Amino acid sequence: MNSLVLSIDPGSRCGIAQVYVDKPDPERLFFTSSYPLAHLWENLADTAEGCAAVILEDTRQLPVYARYGAKVMSRAARDRMCMNIGQVHMATKLLEERCHALGLPVILHTPRGRAAKKWTPKQYQAYTHTTGKASGEHVRDAVRNAWGYTRLHVADAIQRTQAEASR
Repeated sequence: MNSLVLSIDPGSRCGIAQVYVDKPDPERLFFTSSYPLAHLWENLADTAEGCAAVILEDTRQLPVYARYGAKVMSRAARDRMCMNIGQVHMATKLLEERCHALGLPVILHTPRGRAAKKWTPKQYQAYTHTTGKASGEHVRDAVRNAWGYTRLHVADAIQRTQAEASR
């Protein structure tokens, strides 16, 4: 099995990362970028070429309050936050359907607990052993989502996807 996976942090601007799930940390990161949703939609087959699976961040199961805790916000800020969450949910659904249409195995990753913590630029550099300017938040999220996966996780997800497709 190929150990390269494509990880996507969906939104109006999607962070993407191609990560090797079976290599030691300094060698895991292969490629990172961020694209508008429409560009990624059109070029998903090319972007995922050579990848064993797609890891797609899926926040649809998380309650709205899990994102901002007990933070008190104005009505306008709350409305804006809810619209942004709705856009991310729609992007997730569209990308999931696109992956299935292209025959790409999908791992839906719901960040919870410690895995849900955003990486700072310094944490990103420490985990990936990169130097220089750190990537933007969406790219860091895409890398973070794939970082905990192993070859066994990916193989299991591929088997489940194939079993569901044969039903």
